[in-house]
Amino acid sequence: MTSSQRPSLTRFKPLCSRAGRVNRTEIQSMIDELRGYVALYPKRRDYAWHPGVPQNRKSLARATQRLRHLKRAIKTAPFEVNRRGNRVDRSFRETGSYEFAHKLPAQGFQQYPTDQDAVWFGVWVNLAERKVFTFAEGDCIVVLCPTQASFIKEMEHLKSCYGPPPAFMWALDRNGTVTRHIESAPIVELLEAA
Repeated sequence: MTSSQRPSLTRFKPLCSRAGRVNRTEIQSMIDELRGYVALYPKRRDYAWHPGVPQNRKSLARATQRLRHLKRAIKTAPFEVNRRGNRVDRSFRETGSYEFAHKLPAQGFQQYPTDQDAVWFGVWVNLAERKVFTFAEGDCIVVLCPTQASFIKEMEHLKSCYGPPPAFMWALDRNGTVTRHIESAPIVELLEAA
């Protein structure tokens, strides 16, 4: 076989024909699903009814090859982009929002006040790096905004989702009017300016 007939080892072979259309989040969900199927292989007799669980060595080899294929494809897959043009990174972490409430302020994040703040939910915003971090029942979502205009759009979206920041104190005057006191923070000022 001459060198012209030999296949080139330096030529890039596409790993996934759909890699251009599938973003990292979708590939990661495929990887997680396939890992679950491969993990069930030793117990395949108990899960014969479950679709996708490898039933023999050949199907296990095919599943592990597909898993390797997807792990390589995720490195070159495009990032997920939301409607406002911002990059979205998703992950999962089994913890509560109190851990983030202690760690994120050291990285420049401020908590975005919502009515729904609890141990299972929280939103933090980093004004300097234009990042929005949302934690909801273990799902961690980081939105990275490339420009200040897209960051303001993301903040307007937060305001439309969670409403105006809740008051930390209500005061009832003698004439019966109610005064809401909202914490002054750069996030609140940015929202009021938008």
